[in-house]
Amino acid sequence: MKTAKRRPRRSHFERGAAAVELALVLPMVLLLMGGIIDWGRFMFSQAVATNAAREGARALSLGYVLGPAGTAGTAKSRVANSTFGMQGTPSTTYYKVAGGTATAISSDTDTACSSSPVIGDSARVTIVINNFTWIMLDPAMRLLGGSISVKPNAQAEVGCTGS
Repeated sequence: MKTAKRRPRRSHFERGAAAVELALVLPMVLLLMGGIIDWGRFMFSQAVATNAAREGARALSLGYVLGPAGTAGTAKSRVANSTFGMQGTPSTTYYKVAGGTATAISSDTDTACSSSPVIGDSARVTIVINNFTWIMLDPAMRLLGGSISVKPNAQAEVGCTGS
């Protein structure tokens, strides 16, 4: 008949060691996981901003008017549709680039490209995402006396095509 092996008995010095180790390691593991999630959200917002800037620049280069955001078939509406559901508030600037000089356009009837563009004419759209919230990293940085001021942003420039 086999006898059961007895586990060695813990001394009274080792009691609670696992709880202490967990208390020391758990906050670092949670901060690391939260940082990974925050960084993933940041990269997602960066990708959305890049695609929206590219879409807006492409629309302007094809001759779309800037137009109000709610009107279909305008550059602003294409950018607004591309940033739908993104966390934060996009701040978008539209430019007409002619002869190497970028000029901001803001009128709803403006377009970045003329009907007969020359080489070097292009449309540029810059997007900065304001109010991006770092869920885990910002509170952790404030506890340490710092802050995070990185904002997702993107810029795209597309050459004009003749009509």
